[in-house]
Amino acid sequence: MDLAESYEKIKPAIVAFTPKFHPVYNPSDSPPEFPQIFGTGFIIDDGIVVTNEHVVKAFSKLPKPSDCPSDLWPVDCLLLHYIPDIGVAPISIDVIGVMGISQMEHGRVYYGPPKPDVAFVHVKMKNLPHVKVEYNLKEIKEGKDIATAGFPMGTDSLTAPGYLHQLTPTLQKGIISAVLPFQCETPHALMVNVMVQGGASGSPVFLPETGEVIGV
Repeated sequence: MDLAESYEKIKPAIVAFTPKFHPVYNPSDSPPEFPQIFGTGFIIDDGIVVTNEHVVKAFSKLPKPSDCPSDLWPVDCLLLHYIPDIGVAPISIDVIGVMGISQMEHGRVYYGPPKPDVAFVHVKMKNLPHVKVEYNLKEIKEGKDIATAGFPMGTDSLTAPGYLHQLTPTLQKGIISAVLPFQCETPHALMVNVMVQGGASGSPVFLPETGEVIGV
């Protein structure tokens, strides 16, 4: 399997996070041409999306009407669903819950952060496409080819010419530049040489030859 084939395999499971509500300060204001993307995620199981914890923390800062039900999350999970011979349909999926990692136990020798920057988002839709997550330490080594896809620059990259001209994630290829803290049986992070900009947080890092996700 080459990169084009593996990307085609996982691309349907990549999602974006956007505000559910858009404040209107002037009655003449037009709604945005496309929702403002502030983060990326990927589906790993039925209704479960993985992203970064700092993306989930941004959910509570999004605008919400004062009369909005307290249990309604002010965020949408946006799935760009390709329909053959028709085009791409943006599907907004309700978020119904989130889960983070409150604490983590680790071995005596550990160089990483107190907890990983990972969170899970529960969305209100079933039978979604999902990726395969692989944790084979033999595949995690310096110089290994990797790829990632998401929404760097958020909506700005999709509307760069001044109008909506892109309805897909952006694919990038690179290598594992370093295994942190060093090549060992229990690494706590990867350093990769791909462009990282706002909106790409939560993107999957995957193996080009299999499409299996090894990081976020």
